[in-house]
Amino acid sequence: MASINLSKISATVEDYMIDTVVITRRSGTISIDPGTLRANETLTSVYMGKAMIGPQGSPVKTVVGSAPTVRMLYEVGIPVSAPEVEPNDIIQVAVSADPQLKEVLLFVEGIIPSTFFTHRRILCRRDVADDG
Repeated sequence: MASINLSKISATVEDYMIDTVVITRRSGTISIDPGTLRANETLTSVYMGKAMIGPQGSPVKTVVGSAPTVRMLYEVGIPVSAPEVEPNDIIQVAVSADPQLKEVLLFVEGIIPSTFFTHRRILCRRDVADDG
């Protein structure tokens, strides 16, 4: 039986990562701007680099607060060598093959386990106002 070369498979998977993302984490530090009295939350950079983004399932109508909302789920794949990502981290799509995703914020729900660890698979959500 042939052995599986995970590093070769990982490199092949990375060749398909044509999107670019910036992943940040809330640091828990909040500062107040004395001029505007606006609270500014400090974010810590976790990862910046290539990714592949794909929708997961169908959009679901829900309510966030009192606002009708459509929740969409996405899977974001990043290189296996990237740092650990945690629930509630924020993923900003900087560059995407899908123009509708550019500059979109995705919120990390969790990590998708896989049999072969060739890339980090992250389950994310995006909530948008339901206009109809």
